Amino acid sequence: MKANAKPELEQKWWRKNKAKTLKSTGFGKVLGEYETALKDFETWPANGAEKAYETAVALLSKRLPSAADAAIKACNARLHKDTVACLETYRKKTFPEELKRIQAIRKNFDELASKAEREVRGHFDTIGRLFDEAADLQEEIYTAIGGIEDAKKAAIAASKKADKPALEAAGKIATAAMQKASAAYGKLGKLQKPAETAYRNLQAAMARAADPGAVDRLRKDAELGKDKIVNVIQDMDYEMKDAMKAENQLLGIIEGRIDETAALAETIERSCRLFMEANKGVKGNLNQISAELSSLRDAIRSAGTPSDGGKQATAFARSLKTLVERFAKSAKSAAAQHKKLTAERKTWPKDLLSQSSFARLKRDVEIALGQDDATVKDVRTITTKLKETQQMIVGLNG
Repeated sequence: MKANAKPELEQKWWRKNKAKTLKSTGFGKVLGEYETALKDFETWPANGAEKAYETAVALLSKRLPSAADAAIKACNARLHKDTVACLETYRKKTFPEELKRIQAIRKNFDELASKAEREVRGHFDTIGRLFDEAADLQEEIYTAIGGIEDAKKAAIAASKKADKPALEAAGKIATAAMQKASAAYGKLGKLQKPAETAYRNLQAAMARAADPGAVDRLRKDAELGKDKIVNVIQDMDYEMKDAMKAENQLLGIIEGRIDETAALAETIERSCRLFMEANKGVKGNLNQISAELSSLRDAIRSAGTPSDGGKQATAFARSLKTLVERFAKSAKSAAAQHKKLTAERKTWPKDLLSQSSFARLKRDVEIALGQDDATVKDVRTITTKLKETQQMIVGLNG
């Protein structure tokens, strides 16, 4: 061993650096046990990390010093003086310093675990607050829906008497109630994402807690609260649909065209739904083509200027041709859908879509039109890239 060698807490280092004439003393084996215990401890807070820490402390404070003493006794004072000096350094400096280091790490883990538990409780409280908000908004929606139902009854009674002022009054009451319900429903829908985010953050904090089991009840209650918020939103979705039907019926009574309005709304809703379903498939094909095209362009750029007689360029051209053929089919489908949706849109009355009772229908129309615009844009972008790729292939061989 070299004089003044700095000892390391590794079995491999000891075997390499100890005096070659020193027979096995068992010291290296104990060093190996410490390496294993340290590695397991550093997986904190995984199961077994606490026990690994206790093992590491016992090794540093008792077993390793004892093993070092045994190794010193096995040394020849004249032949192994540098190895003896190294073992003394292990005992007097390396082991005590390492013990302090892992104790400090353990203390830091405790602090992080306490912080994590506080975070768990904070996220739990957030979900509780969001659930309270959801319950309040649910009550607002139920109250507003009750107002619509009362207005509908009043409209039916007024229609039998041909009481136009009463009909108009019922219509105003129903519209105002629907506006309140829609506002509350909009706020309610915005609670789901933060609730889910808070639950994910809670789960992440649990993983850092010293004893995840101690806060598991909070996790279960938080999950229940999150699910309740989602259920409230779903329940209110059905309630809002019924409320809109009730308002539509009321408006139909007032305007004398219940069947006409309902049928028209159903037609628009069906057109939007069918378009979005069809567009989903086209969009998926375009995304796949775009990804493959990007890979092809990367391959062309990497090829540089090959001197293979144009074989590589020919291969690229075949790949491009396949993409062009697939793209042509998808683009044709997209164009047909765009043409159909544009034609149908011209038949949709603007006054119908502007009514508050058709807020969801208007949203469906906006989503369908937005998806159509995005698909048209994708088609244009891919068309441009296909042309550029063709030029890249032409320029491969200079």
